[in-house]
Amino acid sequence: MINGKLNLSSILVTLCLLTSCSSEMYLLIKKPDDLRNLIVYEKIDLSKSGSKYSTQYTNKYPGKHAVGITMHKAPPIYPSPDIKLILKITISDEDKVLLSKESIPNATYLRSACDCEPVNKAFINYEVSEEIPLGKELTLNIEVIKGDPGIIKQFGATHYFIQNITIW
Repeated sequence: MINGKLNLSSILVTLCLLTSCSSEMYLLIKKPDDLRNLIVYEKIDLSKSGSKYSTQYTNKYPGKHAVGITMHKAPPIYPSPDIKLILKITISDEDKVLLSKESIPNATYLRSACDCEPVNKAFINYEVSEEIPLGKELTLNIEVIKGDPGIIKQFGATHYFIQNITIW
């Protein structure tokens, strides 16, 4: 609404939300400036087995999202580091588990396609509105099932993140 009058964009967004249009249609009508902002960005120690991390968050926009880690040093191409890491990632709504997956990243996967730092790598992807609800407080739990004591030395500080990765 601009100066008390409805504009076309507001009407289209409202219609889209009321009629359960696809996330792609919603984002085509209204591409927000903060679409790519990180929803969650927290420090994680991947060196310690049994470490657990939990945070509350809300998906602000529909579309594809990724849960992953940020490494501040890119893994070397050669020699390829032998990474021993298993993560369990769970997203829940109150007491109901909506998504749960164990992820076993390796050096080839963690290596960036570019020679840039920091490196963001997704471990799981999900679709808001199909698997995970929009606008509802959720809990992300990450458990380091098997940590790698050398990972901090190799990659520097690591963080976990959630980000909308819908392509437009």
